[in-house]
Amino acid sequence: MNALFRLQVMLDLVDRMTGPLGRVGEGLRKVEELSRRADLALQRVGAGLSVAGAGAALAAPLVLATRAAMDFEDAFADVRKVVDAPAPALMALQRELLGLTRVIPMTARELTEIAAAAGQAGIPMQELVRFTQDAARVGVAFGISAGQAGDALAKIRNVLELSQEGVMRLADAVNYLSNNMAATAPEILEVLRRVGGTGKLLGLTGQQVAAFSASLLALGTAPEVAATGLNALFQRLATAPAQPKAFQEALARLGLTAQGLQAALKRDAAGAIMDFLARLKAAPDQLTLLSDLFGMEYADDIAKLVGSLGTLEKAFSLVRSPAAYTGSVLAEFQNRSATLRNQLILLRNALERIWITLGNALLPVVTPVVARLADLLNRVSDLLDRFPLLRGALVAVTATLGGLLVVGGFLVTGLAALGFAATQARLGLLALQSGLAGALRQARLLSLGLALLRGEMARLGAVG
Repeated sequence: MNALFRLQVMLDLVDRMTGPLGRVGEGLRKVEELSRRADLALQRVGAGLSVAGAGAALAAPLVLATRAAMDFEDAFADVRKVVDAPAPALMALQRELLGLTRVIPMTARELTEIAAAAGQAGIPMQELVRFTQDAARVGVAFGISAGQAGDALAKIRNVLELSQEGVMRLADAVNYLSNNMAATAPEILEVLRRVGGTGKLLGLTGQQVAAFSASLLALGTAPEVAATGLNALFQRLATAPAQPKAFQEALARLGLTAQGLQAALKRDAAGAIMDFLARLKAAPDQLTLLSDLFGMEYADDIAKLVGSLGTLEKAFSLVRSPAAYTGSVLAEFQNRSATLRNQLILLRNALERIWITLGNALLPVVTPVVARLADLLNRVSDLLDRFPLLRGALVAVTATLGGLLVVGGFLVTGLAALGFAATQARLGLLALQSGLAGALRQARLLSLGLALLRGEMARLGAVG
């Protein structure tokens, strides 16, 4: 009887579990349906955001083009400021400068910097493009910035009164000297820029001044020190008759006179200076003579030239024949342009030209719109100044909209989180539902088995 009682209790428990488990399964099915609906809503939100993103992606090139054109327009404004030319000529110059970016590994902005420096220096309008191209090549060949190259070449051209062909021959000589002596092209260019005018007054050519510069630099002299030393040498010799008594006596000890030195300088300035330095080197009292001639401030620098006349002679031999150095800058430019870095710059330039060309077409459309918008905003500002109540209302509206935007931002973030959470929850609920369904099936089988067992036990009891 005890066994029968226990079986009866178990059957009652199974009957009680079957109903709640069914209700749990129904609840799980409802949760799954809600999750599916939430996913569908999030998919619609995502589709809307995708459309907005596609619109932004389509607008991005137009924004880039407008920005590139604006940057180029800003840079070219410096050229407009210093070049007096009609608008069509300036537009043609703009196109030609942009075209140079095809072959010059410099940006359009850098090329306009050179053109602006040239215009500031008074280079004629018809020579600006060629000057810009030449200066850009010098910049690449010498490894200096576009601004430095344009400024240095423009000033040297003016100081030495050279044509464009002449200044490029001088640049060729500078590059050739730097390739064959322990002096860099930018250093030679810097000294040449500082002392070129004094050397010209003395009768020296630009190439000869460059040779003097390279010699002192090759002897370890800093560019600024070399420039001051050469200026002292050239100025004292050029004004020999006007120098004090100590100077005249020092010349006499060298077997020279002020008048004779001046005459020699007029005939052959470089030869006269070489002869003067050779006499100093042969003199037994070099330091005393140098002090009397140039003062202690410059004696040390000039003593370097006196003690290393071989270096100076080498420099002069390098620039003696134009055939030896002509085309040196172009060859150096081509060599450097072939590097991967500069090829990548040319590639970037090609892309930038596309943006600028497209942007130039957009600027006439955008500019009036911006002007009208600025005018509208100015009117709004005037109204706000005149009507304080309107100003307060606008502040309130702005604050309200700002709050809505903040809430909207949190809502979008929440929806994104909900989408992820819903997905995870659905996976968990599906797993739980599967497990509970299995449990229900097992409970039903158990109930059926126990019912059969109960019937059998009842039959046995009746028999007993």
